[in-house]
Parts: sequence; C-alpha cells; structure tokens
Amino acid sequence: MPLLPPDLKKSMTGSRASRRRRSQRDRLWADAEAVVFPTKRGGWAQMPRTVPMIGTLIDQIRTKESAGRLYLVLWSYEFGDGFVEVPDPAMVALEAGYTMSRAERSFNERMRVLCELGFIRTAPLGVREFGYVLLVDPHQVVVNLRAQARLSELWWTTFLARCAMAGIELPELSAGPAISGA
Repeated sequence: MPLLPPDLKKSMTGSRASRRRRSQRDRLWADAEAVVFPTKRGGWAQMPRTVPMIGTLIDQIRTKESAGRLYLVLWSYEFGDGFVEVPDPAMVALEAGYTMSRAERSFNERMRVLCELGFIRTAPLGVREFGYVLLVDPHQVVVNLRAQARLSELWWTTFLARCAMAGIELPELSAGPAISGA
C-alpha cells in the first residue's frame, strides 16, 4: 500500500464528503468498484488539481510548441517532492504525443519552453541536457505570468474559481497590471 500523507489518507477513506461521493458513484454505477483504477494497487500520481488547466494555459501561451502535454507527463513521474528523474527522453516524448522522427528534438524544445515560462528547472545527466527536473509550484508561476499580463481575463477568473473549488490558496496576489487578451 502506498504511503500517503495523513490528510490525504483521511480524505480518501473516512471523510463524510468521501463517503457521500462513493455512495453517489455506486448509485449511478453499481459496478464502479470493479471497474475503476484502485489506488491501493499503486501506479498513480498525485498532483495539484489545476495541472490539466495549467497545461492548457501553457499551450495557449506558446501555441507552436504544445508543451502542456509534456508538463502533464512530467507530473506523472513526480513522487511528492517535486523531483523528476527523466528515465528516457524518447519514452517521455512518446508519452507526451511526440511520435515523429524528431520526437526527442520536440521533447528538448518543449522542455526549454517549460523552463522559459518558469514551470520547471532542469539539470543535466551525463550527456543528456534534461536528466533531472524540479517542478516549481505551478500556482506561483501562474501568479507571475499574470503579473506579466500573459493571461486572459477569462482564463484567470476560471482559474481562480477552480482553485477555490479545490481549496487551493494562491500565493500572494498583487493588484497586478491589466490583463492581456493572450
């Protein structure tokens, strides 16, 4: 059984909300317990609930590179400490959907985009430029991007609502400049 933080373990097993959700799920799908992925089996990732939305933002900011999928894949390699050891760039590229003959080149280009935007920091491993990754708090990065006027008002207000629904407190918000239509 994977080791879980006490607050996550409690929320998954015993909270009133958890029991209510499971009851509703089982009313809707009687066979749900048999067909969903059991976390006790291992092989699952823990990440902020906003990561899919942030992946979309990455693709909106840098439309040619589509690095959002790679960002999501990197989170799947993280074990709760923000640290990722890239096992094989070609495999990670394939997981992110880069399948052409230039998959590794696409991987490298997208990794540079994620670095430039501030979502990751990297370190080499031997001759590989991207051997290790540090996943930076994505909420701080989003706040920084907002201060640079790189977010649309629609995206920002939707993000604020999603954070509120997930119980995520954002880092210190400044009045910030006017928001661009990016």
